[in-house]
Amino acid sequence: MPSQSDRTPPAAAAALGAVTGLRSTAGPAALGLRGRWGRSGRIAALLAATGEVTFDKLPAVPPRSDLPSLTGRILSGAFTGREVGGASGAGAGAACALATAYGSQRLRALVGERTGLPDALIGALEDAVVIVVAAGATRAAPRPAAEAEAGARHEPEDPPDQPQPERRPSLLGSAGRGLAAAAIGTAAMTSAQNAYLRLTGGAPSSVPEQVGRRIIEGGLGRRVPRKRRGALNQGTHMLYGTAWGLPFGLAVGSLRTRPGASAAGAALGLTAWGASLVELPALGLSPPPWQQPPGALVVDLAMHLVYGASTAAVYQVLA
Repeated sequence: MPSQSDRTPPAAAAALGAVTGLRSTAGPAALGLRGRWGRSGRIAALLAATGEVTFDKLPAVPPRSDLPSLTGRILSGAFTGREVGGASGAGAGAACALATAYGSQRLRALVGERTGLPDALIGALEDAVVIVVAAGATRAAPRPAAEAEAGARHEPEDPPDQPQPERRPSLLGSAGRGLAAAAIGTAAMTSAQNAYLRLTGGAPSSVPEQVGRRIIEGGLGRRVPRKRRGALNQGTHMLYGTAWGLPFGLAVGSLRTRPGASAAGAALGLTAWGASLVELPALGLSPPPWQQPPGALVVDLAMHLVYGASTAAVYQVLA
């Protein structure tokens, strides 16, 4: 049987999902180059990755946050995560692909604006990051089945695993994992919101920016310049979403039996959504729920469920 060194760590699913958000073929290509798909699969994966790297540099390439492109990245991240991490890896791979798609697009544009570097050069730097991360994540990729069976005939059988007492995670570790997972979950929610707005032609919400301005201007007495308000909107949104990871991590880590990712994600998404329906009207930033259009409430709920599911999937892998 394959030795322990042949087993891919579960966190590799998250890493491969993250780079798949930048290049949709990155995860499958990395496994193909490690021999996962055989010779023909390796060639196909290499050709697909080469084509995407070339296409990415063209001026007319559609944004990676457009719904068709984003859907492909999510599916590719889920597939790759499933290959190396099972069911939990599929969730983490999809969540990380969703999270990095929009974030990397914004970062690439920001680097171009601040440095004046050609977009093609920034894209090449992205390619380098993708290659390094994907190579590292698949360093311990499982061997192909035929190779593993051949090796098993020459390797002694491992002794039966002895049951080990389950270790309760520390509160600090649970809190840290919760915060890290929630940061990725918030980025995934942002990507989903951006894709929805591009599809419907809507405008992003300015509620986080209004909350941030109240804190800075009312509490600190400092005025926020208009040109900084977009960044404040994104920053407040990210901080708020990440902050939910603290109670989430502590709650899940304190349970004797860890709940499944689906149940934990639904609970987190519903809780955060319910809290927003109370907090925002109390701050005078939105009407009460019964005065809001039902369609808007449904969309908001769906986005919070994306957030909860992504956070729970990543937390499960990190734990």
